[in-house]
Amino acid sequence: ELEDLGVSIGAYANNDYIKISLKSTKEDFDKAFEILADIIKNPAFEEKYIQKNKEDILAGIKKSRDVPMNVASEKFITTLYKNHPYGHTGAVVEKSMPTITVKDVTDFWSQTFIPENMIVSAAGDINHQELADRLAQTFPSSGNIPPALESAKSTSSRIKLEQNNIVKTNSNSNAASILMGWPVGNIRDDKEMATFKVINALLSGGLSSRLHNTFREKQGLAYSVGASYTASLDGGHFVLYIGTAPKNVELVKAKFLEEIERIKNQPLTQAELEGIKSKIIGNYELAQETNESKAGIMGIYEVVDKKFGFNYDFPDLISKITAEDIIRTANKYFNDPYVLSIVAPSGEK
Repeated sequence: ELEDLGVSIGAYANNDYIKISLKSTKEDFDKAFEILADIIKNPAFEEKYIQKNKEDILAGIKKSRDVPMNVASEKFITTLYKNHPYGHTGAVVEKSMPTITVKDVTDFWSQTFIPENMIVSAAGDINHQELADRLAQTFPSSGNIPPALESAKSTSSRIKLEQNNIVKTNSNSNAASILMGWPVGNIRDDKEMATFKVINALLSGGLSSRLHNTFREKQGLAYSVGASYTASLDGGHFVLYIGTAPKNVELVKAKFLEEIERIKNQPLTQAELEGIKSKIIGNYELAQETNESKAGIMGIYEVVDKKFGFNYDFPDLISKITAEDIIRTANKYFNDPYVLSIVAPSGEK
């Protein structure tokens, strides 16, 4: 029926939220909305489909480990978030997945997919008030979030490490995959989030970035190299990663730390900073060229308590970041212990 209407419905989950998406033409929206509402209110969790999905998830985890960088990433996350739900990935999922029952799924759905816990974000040729009225009628709410969901909301700022953690994993690959990263603050601090966006672009923003210039152009050390910034409701992390020859592991570690020291101690020139900020703002605007992406971004900001208007404030926030902000933020977090995850052939460091 969906194919006949030209409608698509999808689902996605991460650490902080579960998203169900609907894309439809204006002409078919009424029917599409009806189908989506029925899925949410009357899900059919049959044993055979639950089992099939469990098997697919486990197979996907196993398949992902064919890529050494994925193994390095899994070890990094499970080490950094060892005592936190964000670390429930990879081997943790493999251990718990077989025990999940249809009742577990049904109970989770009935407790979580309720009007009091729902955020709706829409973009396109649609009347706001008409949609709001339809939602209120279809998903009537008491206005009170159940205590179990309220207590699950986090107020934590970030993970704290006592010391550097170095995790080494043997691989049959001829290359070494390395991740070095630090725990950082959560997504609630707007200025810190924007500052890390700038730091990330400085290190990993294309062919002119510092990591590409140092590790590929000057040193010839990298098959691939970059940085990644992840901010979530209950903390976040900043990572440098590289694929290199096994003999280069110790050199790469030293060079990574050198790049971090540069950020902590050497102010960016005004021209360098303005160029990076312009690129971030330009890419941000390009990422919202479709109604689907615009609705998605605004919805995410609602989930993390920034409200949809933050979507319009973000470019101005980036434009106000200074070289001093970068040094201050880098020294706040990059002086702390890190996690170093190395996947390399047996016998290599």
